[in-house]
Amino acid sequence: MNRTLVAFGLLLYACAAGAHHSIGMIDIGSPIWVKATVVSYEPRFPHVLIHVERTRDGQVEPLEIEGPNMDRLERMNLARDFIRRGDVIEVCGFPFKKDVIAAHAAMPPGTMKLPALHAQLLVLADGRWQPWGPYGKLDNCVRAQDTPQQWTAFLKSVPMGLEYWCKGLAYRSAPTVAPPSLVDEVNRTLDNVCR
Repeated sequence: MNRTLVAFGLLLYACAAGAHHSIGMIDIGSPIWVKATVVSYEPRFPHVLIHVERTRDGQVEPLEIEGPNMDRLERMNLARDFIRRGDVIEVCGFPFKKDVIAAHAAMPPGTMKLPALHAQLLVLADGRWQPWGPYGKLDNCVRAQDTPQQWTAFLKSVPMGLEYWCKGLAYRSAPTVAPPSLVDEVNRTLDNVCR
């Protein structure tokens, strides 16, 4: 049997099996920032979902934001109400690759749809930063208005954030689209923590 056909079949099976997937399905070189209002929070298998709404061009747009699996969520030790309906949050996440979206679109009606993106960082309503899903390149979530001090303080105080940062630096084939000087300064301040 043709290897391409087998790979495509496995991809379809993986999508159909509840949208559980790997970083290979995510475009970690294309970060997306979304500011939206929480509609609901759904801690469930295989990945936690946050349903949000944002207004674009005068229209309300619902989005489904994917996050960690339940095991990782438990490691975060978050209060059950850390996020509430009506909270305005910011999300840095990464879209699914175009070929994954195309393969998923070819699936039969009624198949679980793909979320809008896999979120790696949440900025909560109170301004706190919370690492979220594991798939991404966290240094690509650095924004031009951020400071190296903000990122360094976050990474030094939140072990999972540091884990995501270091893991993202290992993905050398994916571009870093964040301001290079800011990322370099954060890495210098971390003083070889990721090695």
